Amino acid sequence: MRFALSPGQGENAEGRYLRLAELPALCCQAVGGEPGWADGVTAAWLCFYQAAHLMDSLQDQDEPEEWWAEAGTGVALNAASGLFFTASLLLERLHREPGRGDLAGEIVPEFYRSFFIMCNGQHQELTCPQPSLEQYWRTATEKSGAFFALACWAGTRLATAEASRLANLRQFGEHLGVLIQVKDDLEEFKPGRLPGRALQGRRMGSALPVVYAREVLPERERSRLNAALNHLAEDPHAAVIVNQLVDQSGAGLYLIAELERHRQQALEALYAAKPEAQAAAQLAQLVGSD
Repeated sequence: MRFALSPGQGENAEGRYLRLAELPALCCQAVGGEPGWADGVTAAWLCFYQAAHLMDSLQDQDEPEEWWAEAGTGVALNAASGLFFTASLLLERLHREPGRGDLAGEIVPEFYRSFFIMCNGQHQELTCPQPSLEQYWRTATEKSGAFFALACWAGTRLATAEASRLANLRQFGEHLGVLIQVKDDLEEFKPGRLPGRALQGRRMGSALPVVYAREVLPERERSRLNAALNHLAEDPHAAVIVNQLVDQSGAGLYLIAELERHRQQALEALYAAKPEAQAAAQLAQLVGSD
């Protein structure tokens, strides 16, 4: 589990991991609480975060991380299971903290409710490899939006019961989660990323640029796109065709517009919560950084 909790490879991955780890504490601070109040919730949330990441990688048959590549998927699955149980035990500690009994009665069920929503989003992604644009956004909201909304809501609830501030910071987290999901999809289109990935066609077929292209391209080009996706594993030129058709569809402009829309909606929700200035500035950076 120690390896599973590492932030991944590269400075960007580590930087993003550390920034997201501050999310519950920053939301707590934003509404007048002490950042340290969120330590237990943050630890549980991060364990769930890494467990969900592992499960997602296994279900998508992504390239394995170094620490479990040789030992196989069983080791990764076992680590994910351990992280789930560790997170649950961390949440249970809330019941034993002085003066936190009522809060625990709200926060712990909200964690599990959010995970049911996430599981539904993951189920939709696994069972609908070629979603419509409407299905994509619904899945992204359930799979990623709900998880980051949870972090923000839980951190906020540790410091206030004010309904409007809870709702606004939950909404901030939801838009942040959708932004992260879209940016992860864009990783699939980096040069050299397509060849050599297991089940690239399935994964790429549900990535937002391809979903948009499939929605707007004429029938002939749409058929070419689907054929290229089906041959990514054995034909390196298929990746070129996919990228050409995605570019032709205007997906780039659409994604820029959607990223900006979610960023603006996240900021509107953040400032509607009337947050403390320092925490607000750090939270705003999360939706404006890569």
